[in-house]
Amino acid sequence: MENRKLRKADFYTSIILFALGLFMLVQTFSIPMTDSYAGVTNAWYISPALFPLFICPAIMLLAVLIFLRAVKEEGFANLIHLKTRKSQEEVNQYIRGFAVGFMIISHVYVFLPRTDFLLSTCFNLMIMMSAFYLEQMSLLIKISVYYLLASLLVIVFALMKASIPMVTNEDFVFLMDIYLLISITAFLLFCSRLVTTNLQLKRKLKQVIILSITLPVILCPIIKYFFLIPLPVEGIILEKMDNIRYCQQDESWIECLNY
Repeated sequence: MENRKLRKADFYTSIILFALGLFMLVQTFSIPMTDSYAGVTNAWYISPALFPLFICPAIMLLAVLIFLRAVKEEGFANLIHLKTRKSQEEVNQYIRGFAVGFMIISHVYVFLPRTDFLLSTCFNLMIMMSAFYLEQMSLLIKISVYYLLASLLVIVFALMKASIPMVTNEDFVFLMDIYLLISITAFLLFCSRLVTTNLQLKRKLKQVIILSITLPVILCPIIKYFFLIPLPVEGIILEKMDNIRYCQQDESWIECLNY
């Protein structure tokens, strides 16, 4: 991509990044710096608001620097000039941008509030890494459509739950976790079929599966038990972690898991 296209991409990216950083910063101010959970008072330095309070201003500062560099090198008038015809590569860039935006929004507003944090994080990492690391536009589109259908089903289930008052939140989270496990399994089978004839893509898919499962499994216990930060939804997997961690020494592992 020539320098002018890069600067134009920087110009629009900086605006989006600044707006995103500002939105997240405003939302962060609604998170209490100190609070009490189960009789334990958390200090300000382990507040979940602390990390975004550092990250959001950094994103906004980065966006301003990118914006100023683009304006300095190309000029504001040249940057806001839009072409009426787009090349295929430019169209692909828009598709990638919309795809990553949709995946993040769906993860934050559809899966995180309704499913086990560890499971939803595994699923989102699996989706995003597969879509972009495999480096094929056709695969990106198919994976995005799969994630869209999975998200729509969660929304449908949430609407059905609202119309059935006897279904408790705990039962709903459990059902959503089962659905997510099925979705992850189906996604792995779906991707395996897509890359079955390409050895390089099969190797990349194996790397995606290992990383998308390993990272949440390592990081979630650290966040929950070391930093004492409660996770948004603690469902079928995180509850079992609690049972294993807090079971008494004279209890067997089977009794602990079935508690």
